[in-house]
Formats: sequence, C-alpha cells, structure tokens
Amino acid sequence: MTELDGWGVIMNPKAGKRSSDKSLSVKDELVQAGLNGEFVFTERAGHAAELAADFIRKGVRKLLVVGGDGSFSEVVSGVCMNDGGAGDVLLALLPLGTGNDWCRYWKIKKSVSWCADIIKRGKTERIDVGRYEESGADGCATRYFVNSLGLGFDARTVRYADLVRKKFSGKAWAYYIAVFASFLMNKSVHSKLWINGSLVLDDKIYTVSVGNGPFTGGGIKQTPGADPTDGKFEVMVMVNPSWWQRCKALVGLACGRLQACGFVKYFEAQSVAIDTYGLEAERDGIYSDEVKNISVSIEKGRFEMIVP
Repeated sequence: MTELDGWGVIMNPKAGKRSSDKSLSVKDELVQAGLNGEFVFTERAGHAAELAADFIRKGVRKLLVVGGDGSFSEVVSGVCMNDGGAGDVLLALLPLGTGNDWCRYWKIKKSVSWCADIIKRGKTERIDVGRYEESGADGCATRYFVNSLGLGFDARTVRYADLVRKKFSGKAWAYYIAVFASFLMNKSVHSKLWINGSLVLDDKIYTVSVGNGPFTGGGIKQTPGADPTDGKFEVMVMVNPSWWQRCKALVGLACGRLQACGFVKYFEAQSVAIDTYGLEAERDGIYSDEVKNISVSIEKGRFEMIVP
C-alpha cells in the first residue's frame, strides 16, 4: 500500500464558487493523480462531521477534505468526537473554499496535482485543536475548532456574510459588505473573561478572537502570533471601543497593525472562559448563535496533518 491508498475523501460540492459538475471533475483529477479510496459528498451543513465519524467507525484513518475552512473544521470535529482520543488520524486538505485561512498559514495550494504530490511526500505535523463547552439558547454543547473561535464582531460578520452570500453566491466582496454591516450594528456586551483560570476582564466586550492560527476573514491577521503547534492560543480582545477606535481598528486590521492599537488587548492562553449575555459566536467561519457561558481549552497535537 502506498501513501495514496486507503483514503476517505470528503468533498463539499458547494465550497467556493464550484458546481457539482466541477466537484466531479476534481474527483476525476484526484483519481487520475493516483489517489485511491472512498469518495463521499456533503449534502448539508454539519454533514462533513457525520461523514468523518462514519469513516472513523469503519476503521479509515486517512481523510482528505476537499472544501474550505468550514468543511475542514467539521471533519476535525467529527474525528475528535469519535476517535476515542487516540489521535491516530491523518488529515489532508485540498482548499477549494472562499477564505481558506487555515491553508494560508500552511501555504497549501489549490491544485489537485500539488495536493497529490505532498501526500506522496508524506511530511506531517501534529496539530493542536481547540475544544469548547458552550451554553446558549439551544442548551449545552461540546464543539471543536482548528483555526479560530470568534465572539461579538467576528461572529456577527460571519452571520451577515452567510446572508449576503445567499444573495450573491461566490462573490468575494460579499464578505466586505458583511464587515461594514457588522461595524455599524455590533454592540459591546458586558462580559467576564478568564485567561488560564484568572479573571482578566469584567467589562463591555466588543469582540474576542481565540486564535489557534493567525488568519481570519480571508487573510486578516487578528492573532498574528498564533501557532497551531505550540500548545497555546493567542487571544485578541477589544473592550468597549468608541466609534473612532472602531474605525482605527478596521484600518489596523486592513494594514496588519492591529497590535499597535492601545485599546486592543492580547493574551497567551491554554484555557479561556467567558461569561456573557448576548455575544454571538462562530468557529472557523461557522455561526453558532448567542452564547451565555463558554469554556475553551487546547488539545495539543490532537491529530496529524499532511503539510508541504
């Protein structure tokens, strides 16, 4: 058996700007490149996690995700909730989504032949995963994220982006409309923030980004010091900014100088807890509504991933 054999391939036919016909074309290209395994297609939100769980139960330990950050995040969740903590699953990603922030950090290309080549090469890294316990309107839940967890401004932007993309499918500029709308509408919410068990903030919080990776929003570096292999998060918090400070923060984000804004706080953390009433949440670009309490921890080296 070679490195290209025995894969479970989970494909999102709606990732990025693709049609079902293009997804079948990608499948054919992967087969022609020598990849062998079982190909399955997602049909709805959350389905990638279910398909990953099915593969794990069948004993498949190599999964290739063809899609974007959200699809990869769902597969990671499906793995983490069904592998019994073994950490013996190997993941690979062919990035065909819109933002592709996770792949941006790893410099993974949107090329089928290139993807097959790095799988053949077999270079891997052990990757950290964020685990969080969430309570909200829908009750309590355990979830996972691989790139980032956002609350407040981040989450509202994701919610608006989902709405705009339904109207303007596949348009990259739809995200910027969502950013502007969120800038106008998002409000600070009184919350308490604990870092590594210590209360560090009891104030009105505008936005929080818990970064395992540095990029969000299609290349924006909100947490530039985040490294998904070092066993810790970088946490960015903006506390009750004025209108002028919000404008300054947007410019800082666009220019990569957010850390220079004195009203933006940064922390290193292995655990994060937030008590809040009304902050919306998202993980890896997947919206999950308002939360009341959230507890986040890092699981170091949780899975292995093919890297260039």
